[in-house]
Amino acid sequence: LTKVNTWYPACVGALVLVLTGILSDREAIKAMSNPVIFITIGTMPLSTALKSTGADVLLADTFNRLTGNLSPFMTMVSMYLVCFILTQFVTNSAVNNAFKTLAALICVQNGFDARALMLSCQEGSSNCYLTPMAAPAMTMGYEAGGYRMKDYFKMGIVLCLIRFILFVVYVPVVFPLK
Repeated sequence: LTKVNTWYPACVGALVLVLTGILSDREAIKAMSNPVIFITIGTMPLSTALKSTGADVLLADTFNRLTGNLSPFMTMVSMYLVCFILTQFVTNSAVNNAFKTLAALICVQNGFDARALMLSCQEGSSNCYLTPMAAPAMTMGYEAGGYRMKDYFKMGIVLCLIRFILFVVYVPVVFPLK
């Protein structure tokens, strides 16, 4: 399979909606909200910048120094929590792209099985229900529904805790780090 950028299908879908007359050009332009565009465009280059500048290796080394004396299980939980916290303020796809590379580097440096640590990045960044900045879909819902930050936190905290507990119990059994 060839690698397709994530914005291609969205552009094709929007084009089809306008060309078939489902949406007028004015309705399509009105439907694009600035916060969603700015969040998506502004944060996706983050993972590319981390890789191209070598900051990913620096972050992996820093994470290793901070978690060096922890067990592999606690290293996995720490990676999950770092990604979970960051994704509440930076879109989840940017955090996921940046930290999966870090997880792979950390596993190579420590001799861990990479599946569990990379999965902790995936799941930590996917657990994005506490703020509207965590994912573009959350931002769209925030604008359209007229919600407040407090509403997101109240509705998302239970789901976030359930997902964290399930992750901590399930993943180490299926994908042990050592």
